[in-house]
Amino acid sequence: CVGELHDNPAPAYSDPTSYAYEMMSRLLDERQIRATALVCTTFPAAVAASRVYWERGQHVGRDISICSMNIEHPARYICPSITGLDMPDLAHVLSRCLEWFAGENSPAGPLLLEPREPVLFLGESTGSPDGPDCARALPLE
Repeated sequence: CVGELHDNPAPAYSDPTSYAYEMMSRLLDERQIRATALVCTTFPAAVAASRVYWERGQHVGRDISICSMNIEHPARYICPSITGLDMPDLAHVLSRCLEWFAGENSPAGPLLLEPREPVLFLGESTGSPDGPDCARALPLE
């Protein structure tokens, strides 16, 4: 996979959405991004990127695809819905951990507890770019 990494980390205990929004705004205004797809490492970054593209008249899901490594519950309900790996229900994993911590015996079986398979939520924020040359850079008007 080939691409560019852009990062504008937020201070600890702050909302990263505004930092992602500022960075995406600057990158698009300075025409530093000429991609047809973005893979965001967090849900707030995907939401911010979606907003920035929408403000500039781009159709997220058609002109630009945006997905997130992880999504949060609201991902399904915003427009467009954000594609990404859904957070698994960890209730059973946490209950096993709490039982282990409260118990007197060592746990039986493997100590690594993880979801069996990642769950991809395919939202409206991803799609194929229009036109015959899907690798082209889309102009920002």
